[in-house]
Amino acid sequence: MPLDLYALLERDAFTLVPDRAPFDTEAIADFVLSTLTGAWRDPDRPQALLVFGDDDDLTEFLATRTPSTQERFSYPVVMVVDLQPQRVRIDIFAGEEFHDPAAELTRWIEAHWPCHVANED
Repeated sequence: MPLDLYALLERDAFTLVPDRAPFDTEAIADFVLSTLTGAWRDPDRPQALLVFGDDDDLTEFLATRTPSTQERFSYPVVMVVDLQPQRVRIDIFAGEEFHDPAAELTRWIEAHWPCHVANED
């Protein structure tokens, strides 16, 4: 059964879990980095991809970035994709204006790995 993207995008975050084989996290990372504008691999958390509003926001952030701190989510990002073989968590911070890239990523993942949404209470 296909994922209900409209219901998913109403959430601030959701986690996809593969039905059979684990996710290929590098393939997903390659897709995000090559397809979503403003995407960047977080050097402090290599499994996390940060997506900025656009390439200019990313460039500005990188120009002013200071060494890592404990405030991991102080980055001015619109979406964080946390990749693990057994789950992919997508956190959306920008609201409706960033639903299209989140939907594109979710559709792509679903097309390559049958998956479902984890129950999160």
